[in-house]
Amino acid sequence: MSTEEAEEIKVVLLGNCGVGKTNLILIYEGKDFEPNSFTNYSSSLSQKKLEINNKTYEINLWDTAGQERFKTITKSLLNGANVVIYVYSIIDQNSFDDLDYWIQTVKEKISGNYISGIVGNKKDLYMEEKIVNEKLAIDYAKSKNYKYKLCSAKTEPNVFIGFINELISDYIDQFTDINKRERKNSIKITKESSNNASKSKKSQGRCDCI
Repeated sequence: MSTEEAEEIKVVLLGNCGVGKTNLILIYEGKDFEPNSFTNYSSSLSQKKLEINNKTYEINLWDTAGQERFKTITKSLLNGANVVIYVYSIIDQNSFDDLDYWIQTVKEKISGNYISGIVGNKKDLYMEEKIVNEKLAIDYAKSKNYKYKLCSAKTEPNVFIGFINELISDYIDQFTDINKRERKNSIKITKESSNNASKSKKSQGRCDCI
């Protein structure tokens, strides 16, 4: 393992209120799915370290923390993002239809290089309540040249974890000078650190839309 200071990779999840972003972040931290979890209105940061091709990276995973409820995503939340993941719920057509809004918001607020992906969450409800057509979602992602993954924070945590690590690796491969000749040879979790460390001075309330 490299002894150099870990390079930071900023990851932001975006999408409508209620699509499951908070639980996706929880499972990426290695925590359990929480059906009754809530989100603070202060922007929150979760961190973990990954070793990719013998180099250590600190992954800073940002939760929108309720800002999406009123579509008030701030530039400071998106500033410096390296990976942006747009999340919709397969049982909420509006959350899929609003992906255009979130993608346009990012284009207006991020000027640097970044990788994007789309996640259709709540696959565990696929047979019972599926509303969003999967082929439509796949074609939509292809039209944007984004990678796509259908997953469930509740029943398939490793699917999302693998997808986010794949996007991180793609960013490193395309936009850094490290490991360009050895694409995605190895990825492993090396350490988890501070979870849900608030970057706001104080919490202003709660949002129960997870």
